[in-house]
Order: sequence, then C-alpha cells, then structure tokens
Amino acid sequence: MTVGPCAAAVKTGYGLARPLIITGGWCYVWPCVQQCQLLDLRVMTLDVRSPSVYTKQGVPITVVSTAQVKISA
Repeated sequence: MTVGPCAAAVKTGYGLARPLIITGGWCYVWPCVQQCQLLDLRVMTLDVRSPSVYTKQGVPITVVSTAQVKISA
C-alpha cells in the first residue's frame, strides 16, 4: 500500500506487537493476516472562543466551542 503526504496508514495484524503507522511511504500487507487502514491527515481541530457575544435580547454570553474542519482538495 502506498501512502501520500496528506495521509497515514495504520497497519495491524500478525507479526506486529502494536500498530505500525506509516506516513509518506509504502508498506507490504500480508493478505488475510494483516490489515491496513488509511487515515486522512487533512482534518484540523480548532478552538473557537468569543468572549463578548450578545443574544437577540441583548444578554451577554461567552461562547467556547471546538470545531473539526476538513480541507477538501
């Protein structure tokens, strides 16, 4: 399996004590005894904070949130 620069491969199965993570390269997977799954690295987690937000009725609130953004190519 070949892995590009924006992805990682997670290889598991026979002969591996723990999962092997491959980025920007290749790996051989033995059919039926090992697995390899791709993980996209173009997902970013952003912390969004707005300390002075007013509701429609004029009540001040503080907004703290987390967003996950995926970049499409």
